[in-house]
Amino acid sequence: MNPVLTTGELAKQLCAARPTVIVTAQPAADKTTEIADAAGIAHRFVIGEAAGFRPFAELTGPGEPVPRPVLDPRTAVAALPFSAAPPAWPRASC
Repeated sequence: MNPVLTTGELAKQLCAARPTVIVTAQPAADKTTEIADAAGIAHRFVIGEAAGFRPFAELTGPGEPVPRPVLDPRTAVAALPFSAAPPAWPRASC
């Protein structure tokens, strides 16, 4: 997420992208909570510790190998960049 954007601008982008999970760093947890609430994102992870977030370390158990996801490369999205020139709202670049 671009830290320069306001909470409203970021929420608008996330509503358009419809993510199901959000991962943030501890210093950005408060802003991320507001954004995730506005965008309806229930699955929240944090690198570090923050109220309302599950630790990122929960995604793998201690000493366990990282699971290899089974994804269809035609439909799986790893990143969805947004861009726009002022005064337009950012749009997903698909």
